[in-house]
Amino acid sequence: MNFPATIFSFITQEESAYKTQEIEVSDNNFFQMSDHIRISTSMKYGKFIDSTNELKFKQAKRNIILPILRIRYRLEDVEVKDIVLYVDDPERSHLSFLVKKYWEDVFLIENDFDTFLDRMHRDPIDFGGGLVKEDFLPEVIPLQRIAFCDQTDILAGPIGLKYNFSPDELRAKAKQGWGDSKNGATISVNDLIRIAKKEKNPASQHEGNKNKTTGKNVEVYVVRGEMPKAYLGDQDNIGDDEELVNQLQIVAFYENENNREFQTLYRKKETKQVYKFFNPEEVFGRALGVGGVEELFDAQMWTDFAQIAKNDMLKAASKVILQTTDEAYANRQKITDMENMEITVTKDGGEIRQIPNGSPNIQLFTQAFQEWESYANDLGGRTDALSGKQPPAGTPFRLQERVVFEGRGLPEYRRGRYAKFIEEVIRDWILPRIEKEILKGKKFLANLTADEMQFVLERVSANRAAKAQLEAVLDGRIPENFEILKQQEQQRILQQGNQQPLEILQEELKDIKLKVKISISNKQKDLSMMADKLTNVVKEYLATPQMREDPFALKLIQRIMEASGLPMEDLAMAPAPRIQNQTSGEPIVRQPVNV
Repeated sequence: MNFPATIFSFITQEESAYKTQEIEVSDNNFFQMSDHIRISTSMKYGKFIDSTNELKFKQAKRNIILPILRIRYRLEDVEVKDIVLYVDDPERSHLSFLVKKYWEDVFLIENDFDTFLDRMHRDPIDFGGGLVKEDFLPEVIPLQRIAFCDQTDILAGPIGLKYNFSPDELRAKAKQGWGDSKNGATISVNDLIRIAKKEKNPASQHEGNKNKTTGKNVEVYVVRGEMPKAYLGDQDNIGDDEELVNQLQIVAFYENENNREFQTLYRKKETKQVYKFFNPEEVFGRALGVGGVEELFDAQMWTDFAQIAKNDMLKAASKVILQTTDEAYANRQKITDMENMEITVTKDGGEIRQIPNGSPNIQLFTQAFQEWESYANDLGGRTDALSGKQPPAGTPFRLQERVVFEGRGLPEYRRGRYAKFIEEVIRDWILPRIEKEILKGKKFLANLTADEMQFVLERVSANRAAKAQLEAVLDGRIPENFEILKQQEQQRILQQGNQQPLEILQEELKDIKLKVKISISNKQKDLSMMADKLTNVVKEYLATPQMREDPFALKLIQRIMEASGLPMEDLAMAPAPRIQNQTSGEPIVRQPVNV
């Protein structure tokens, strides 16, 4: 690649190429990323592509894309409750408990991680790809913000992002070194704000009229990637064998007497990649995969065609057109000026009749867009059951349940791919920062579930009781009974309810490796259906008092609990059955059998 002499020329050149040049993906298959994003955005929100399209503006529009996307947003989202952090050491489960509660009750709430997940999965569904930037809470980069990139592989070459910053936003960036001559800046932030104008470029990928704003705005390009070392000011000019280095360039553009001027706000070398890209359904040879809007292009356009044709027929059918055998009548009378019930006269033998102008073909167009809408639903994985529509009368409940489950197959597959990407983001960017934070020591209040309360009661009370006994021995006293001390500690803990203070001691998690896993329910097996079938099999056994002593029944119950995702320790905690003695009438308590 031949680089121009300056970073400013490079940005101008690449932005123009990104907006105008196509890449060839395969035979008769071309791709232009900016157009792909622009067209997908327009069609998603029910807008025609442009005024020169054969489907003109101000025509009837039946948007079949947005309802399908909204179903996908809901079904393919990863919930924060599915994300579990744990310590990769089975012998130190109490540390996993502390990390899990810190993640749930501190980090997720303070950093609004759920909002990040919601924002992250929209672009991959809409456009076929999502871009995130490394931060303590990763920043989701809208694809519309891309000024240029490698259209064959988005992270393979330099990538430029375009921002419009207000004065307050620029001043905040000054705290990060923007506008400082020590960081290669050629203008200060305050001087840049002084010459800025009250306008900004539109969000579209194509140049258009600038939008007037109530406050000043500055157009800023953030460019990252391998570029000539000369752009950092380390060389006087660019030669044929220029050295390429990974770097960050922040450049401001502004209008000065109808000329586009530029200034550098920041430039430095970078040592690592700060972006990650998620491609849910790859297409070899192009940066973006198949987006949810793109796969519905044909269905939407032909639906529009059928809807417009039908609307034109309705307009024609709504017109009342008359014919008369009285040749002079039209010159004598104006039908449109007549009052209701007004009497008019024709010549002898003359008559007035309405010309039928309805079209018998209108039903064909109604059928056409119904067929295309059905086809679009099949592509997008949207079924009536998933949309919450009532099934036809007489549909068996079990059949409807099965239809809903089978309809989740495609969304669950896509959700699984998204979950793997989220795991990668958390593992590479978030876990290292959490590890640094908790090494400092943390105190926080945690809301505990019933199982977690039981875990705390057993562990903490036992530790405190043992500590009390040890202190008594060291003081020369006879220690109290361990079980009594333990019960006393449990009572103290229970007095605080399910909200308990927890503490991670400083350096307690030193040299401990954190891991993350995301549980995607029903991804591989129909566990609920299996549990339902096994429940029907064992139903009779549940009414039998001797079931706890029946190994076969216990095995079935165990399979039900496994299929339902219930912890097996619940079975061990079940109360022993009470069987009535047939002779004395006294209850017989039998101990549960280990399973």
